[in-house]
Amino acid sequence: MFAKIGHASILTRLRNRSVAIGQQRAMVFVQTLHDLLRAGIDLPWALETCSTLIQHEPLRKACLAQAQALQDGVEWPDALDDHSCVKWPRALQAWSRVAVATGATLDSLGYLLSEWQHTVQFRQTFTRKLAYPAGVLCMALALTCFTASLFEQGLQQALTLCIGVLIATSALAVAGLYRLRRRGGLLELGVWLRCVRAMVLCSEAGLAWPATLDRLLSSLQPLLDGNVQVEAALLTCSERVRAGASLRAAAEAASMPLALQRTLSLAQMTGDLTAALRQSAALMEVQQQQIRQTLLNLYPAAALALAGITLAIQYVLFIQPLYAQLEGAL
Repeated sequence: MFAKIGHASILTRLRNRSVAIGQQRAMVFVQTLHDLLRAGIDLPWALETCSTLIQHEPLRKACLAQAQALQDGVEWPDALDDHSCVKWPRALQAWSRVAVATGATLDSLGYLLSEWQHTVQFRQTFTRKLAYPAGVLCMALALTCFTASLFEQGLQQALTLCIGVLIATSALAVAGLYRLRRRGGLLELGVWLRCVRAMVLCSEAGLAWPATLDRLLSSLQPLLDGNVQVEAALLTCSERVRAGASLRAAAEAASMPLALQRTLSLAQMTGDLTAALRQSAALMEVQQQQIRQTLLNLYPAAALALAGITLAIQYVLFIQPLYAQLEGAL
């Protein structure tokens, strides 16, 4: 009897287990929802319509559950959090909170789609450009091991070369991660861009600058994605503004990105905070694209250079001596 109860309990937990929604499937869902909202359909009806267009069963049930929850008066972020069958991406949960706080659901989903599309495009382009150098490098190492087997001391030399290539490859990988995660790097810039876009929507909704910062630090904190530096900068800026500092002075004291400092100075002169924030978001997007293009140009070229150096060392160590032996035998 206890075995049956335990077995039933395990089956129940398996049935109730949340299914993680991958980014690709989430993108299709958000794109469909965005198109329906742009056509003038309200959110509950749009979610019901999405459920008829989706083949993934947990996601279809989640859409129906959200639509019913919204009709019952539950806010969309709470409906996303309460449905246990699906584990939604953190970015969607964050932007749903922006949508509720500002009433700009269509713009919030549009910003989320733009962020995802640029990320996926960069990842695919980087992988495609890196595939050829990686293939050349693997072929060079395989050829090195083959030619090294023809010499008595060749395997030791081949092992040394392989270890050197592995160290160089690891150094490139560490340098790439550093450029992504360092202060002011691509990831932090992406968090700032997300925050500034949310600031634009909050400003359009009529929220003052201190209230906007408070929203980002409280109900909209998932947008920060756990970035301690951005959170500290927003908190410092909020404290300085409440103490009577100007927008530009508060942004400088908080070490905010230079683009945001300049546009806040412009907003202080013109009084149009929304337009200034939109300009800051555009500048950050350009900066983000420049960093991505630098990575796309630099790292595949560095990997190809490493493959070329490996081939050159292999020629000196093994190919040239092998030719010399063949010529001596002839």
